[in-house]
Amino acid sequence: MLYFLFISQACNLRCSYCGGTPEDRIMPLRISYDIDSLKKFLSRDANPTLIFYGGEPLIFMRDLMRIMDEIPARYLLQTNGLLLRKLPSQYLHQFDGILVSIDGRNDVTDWYRGKGVNQRILENVRYIRDKENYRGDLIARLTVSEKSNIFEEVKFLVSVELFDHYHWQIDALWDYPRDLRWNNFDYWLEEVYNPGITRLVKWWISWMLKTGESLGIVPFLVLTRILLTGKPVGLQCGAGEVAFSIATDGTLLPCPVSAGYEWARLGNIQDQEPSALVGKIGLEEPCVNCDVRWICGGRCLVANKTQYWGKEGFFKVCESIRHLIAEIENHLDELCHLISRGILTEKALDYPATEMGLEVIP
Repeated sequence: MLYFLFISQACNLRCSYCGGTPEDRIMPLRISYDIDSLKKFLSRDANPTLIFYGGEPLIFMRDLMRIMDEIPARYLLQTNGLLLRKLPSQYLHQFDGILVSIDGRNDVTDWYRGKGVNQRILENVRYIRDKENYRGDLIARLTVSEKSNIFEEVKFLVSVELFDHYHWQIDALWDYPRDLRWNNFDYWLEEVYNPGITRLVKWWISWMLKTGESLGIVPFLVLTRILLTGKPVGLQCGAGEVAFSIATDGTLLPCPVSAGYEWARLGNIQDQEPSALVGKIGLEEPCVNCDVRWICGGRCLVANKTQYWGKEGFFKVCESIRHLIAEIENHLDELCHLISRGILTEKALDYPATEMGLEVIP
C-alpha cells in the first residue's frame, strides 16, 4: 500500500491557500514516535510505498534519510522544491518519483507562494536533472486557484522541459465560508477554468500530433483509458482503500488532508495492522449514486465528508469534473488516431497515478 508519511508540519513557505507552519494542535510539529515502531508496522506490508509529506519534508532531512536507511520500501517525495539540491545524491536517486509543488507561470506561483519562488524551484529541478542526472518521474503538481489560468499554467510548465507529468488540484471545498479566499468562484469556474480545460485538451492533442510524442497530462491520460475501456474505477486517490497517511504521532488516517477530523482516525501504527485499515471508511452521498462516479471515482474523500460549501457548492465543483470528462469524450476519435499511430502509447495511458500519490480528478 501507499503511505503518506508526515515528516513534519513545518514549512519554509506561507502560501496564500495554506498559510505555512500550522499550530501543533493537530499533530506534533515533527515525528514523535520511535522509528522502530514505524519499521515494525511497515514490515507487515509486503510492498509498502512511502511518500514523504509535510509541511516541507526536506526541512528535517536527517529524519527522512534515517527512515530510508532503516526501512526497505519504495520511496516518493512531495516537496516545494526549495531544498532539493541539498538532498544527497544517494538518497535522491532512491526516489521513484518526486512531486514538485509549482503552480505554473512565474507571476502565478509567486503570487501564491512568494516573490522569486518559481524561479528557485525551476533552478533546483534543473539542477537535479542536469547536474545530478535524476531520471525518476518528475511531476509538476499545481494548485489551481483564482489567479490561475489552467491552459497557460500547464503550457508554461511543458515549455520548460523539466517535468515528465503534470497534475493539478482545484483549491475548492477546503474551508468555509465559500468566499473566504475567493472573490467569485462561479465566474472563475465558468469563464476561466472550464474554457481553459477545453483549450488545454485541444492543445494537448495538437502537441502530440506535432511532436509525435506522448505528453503526460495525468488527468487526460487516465480519463482517456477509463473511457476507452469502460471499466469502472474507485476513488482514484486510493484514500482508505490502498492509500493511507501516517501523522507525526503515528496516527493513521485515510488521507493527508484529513488530519484533525475525528472520523478520520483509523488507529495508530502501534496498534493496527496495515490490512485492517482497508475499507474502514468510504464515500457517502452525493457521490455514491452519481451517474459519472464510474469515471470520476468520487474526486475527494475529505470534500465528500465535510461539504463545507454545502450541496450547491459541492455540485458546482462537480461541474468542473463533468466538463473535463465531456472534453475527453468529445475527442476520443482523435485520441484513438494517436493510439493507432503509436504516439499515445498503452504505457502512457496506464500511468499508475494512484501509486504515484496523485488524485487524478482535480
